[in-house]
Amino acid sequence: MINEPMLWDAYWHGAGAIGPWFFGIAFLAWVGLRISNGIYNSADANLVVKIAGTAFCLSVAWFGLINAAWFEWHSNGVAGVFAWLAENSEAGITPGAAAFVEANDPGAGFSIAPNLPQGIFWGSLLLIQLGQIWTKK
Repeated sequence: MINEPMLWDAYWHGAGAIGPWFFGIAFLAWVGLRISNGIYNSADANLVVKIAGTAFCLSVAWFGLINAAWFEWHSNGVAGVFAWLAENSEAGITPGAAAFVEANDPGAGFSIAPNLPQGIFWGSLLLIQLGQIWTKK
C-alpha cells in the first residue's frame, strides 16, 4: 500500500535527480554566453560560426525548458498520487501534503511551455546571446 512517506521519498528522489541536470544546463548557458561574446568580439566570425553559435544557444534553452517541464510534470504526478491517497486512505494526508497538492496541478500533462518567470529568464538569456552573435560591434 502506498503511504505518504513513500511519496515524499519518490518526490525527493526525482527532485534530486533533476538538480545535476539543471547545473549542467546552467554551465552550458554560461558557455553560450562565452561563445556569443567571442563571436561579438571577433571581426573574423563567419556565417557558419554564427549559425553554429545560434544553434548551440537555442538547444541549451530547449534543454532548459525540458528540464523545467520534467520537474513540473514530476511534481504534478506526485501531487496527483497525494490527491488519490487523500481520497482513498483512512488516514488521509498531512497538511503539508495537502498544501503540496494545492500548489501543483495534479494530472496535468507534460508541457515545455514556460511559466512567466521561466519565459522571461530564457527569453532574456537568448536575447543577450543572439544579440551578441548577430549584431556588429
